[in-house]
Amino acid sequence: MFFFFFFLLLGMLGLFFGVRALRRPNSWPFNRTKDELHEYDMMGIKFRGVFLLAFGTVLTIASFRLLLI
Repeated sequence: MFFFFFFLLLGMLGLFFGVRALRRPNSWPFNRTKDELHEYDMMGIKFRGVFLLAFGTVLTIASFRLLLI
């Protein structure tokens, strides 16, 4: 049961930060060192957002699979 909650929490955090990266790329976790973002910076942040969404989805599905086993 511990691993279910652990993976579910990690999955939800991944989904949250993925959506945040896509909707607000100038927010704290993604733009820590620069005042202005260039186009290649935005592409990198959006790529991280898509990766975090995919990672969060996989972890959330894995947590429910752990619950069923």
